Amino acid sequence: MAKGRVLFVCEDERTTDLLRWHFEQDGFGVEAAQVSQNEDATVRLQVALERSYDLLILDGGLENGLADAFRHLRRRVVAPVIFIADHIDTLEALWEAGVDADDYVLHPVRPREVVLRAKAVLRRTGRDGRPAAVLIFPGLRLDRRRQEVWIGERRAQLTRTEFGLLWYLAAQPGTVFGRDQLLREVWGYESLAPADERTVDAYVRRLRRRLEAVPRVGCRIATVWGVGYKFELVPTAPRRRKRKQT
Repeated sequence: MAKGRVLFVCEDERTTDLLRWHFEQDGFGVEAAQVSQNEDATVRLQVALERSYDLLILDGGLENGLADAFRHLRRRVVAPVIFIADHIDTLEALWEAGVDADDYVLHPVRPREVVLRAKAVLRRTGRDGRPAAVLIFPGLRLDRRRQEVWIGERRAQLTRTEFGLLWYLAAQPGTVFGRDQLLREVWGYESLAPADERTVDAYVRRLRRRLEAVPRVGCRIATVWGVGYKFELVPTAPRRRKRKQT
């Protein structure tokens, strides 16, 4: 069984092959997407993010467009990110440009170091196979140990079942769950009648109202017609700056 699914988005094919070999030897599932030019970076990264990964490793500086593409698509990236930079000056430029990765590695790449850093990031973010205690999304924070949910800057008063449903969906963003599966995993029993599945619908509506009531929450529970529900990130409107009065 693979330790996790890793996506490499790199410009250099040799670096990709080298990292792929070491990660696969360590039991990770690996996919790769090549970036060759500026206008290609956003498209490549956007297509890559259509699938769910446990870790993203991006190799590229400001000149190949990958950093800029990542910054614009950051709200869609749920998985932790390791950015490989050319040198320390590139790293400082990435910070100034607002590229907020979970860790950074400098060239020349030492594959075993990248694997060890990847494992450390996965442990910190609860994606190493052990259940996470806290989930954080734009405008939403869930703490399972304390059974607390913060929407925006306020703590939301959720019932135990509401919390369980929101946690189950948010812990696997992008995954579609049928009503029968949610009943089995959250409520703890099999669906016996149509009314049981309508109970799920009612709870989803209540959670949606809570999320939609707070501006700038960058996530939602989406309906997949004929199948069920999934938790996903959504872009939020930029905050308008107040004009200084003269």
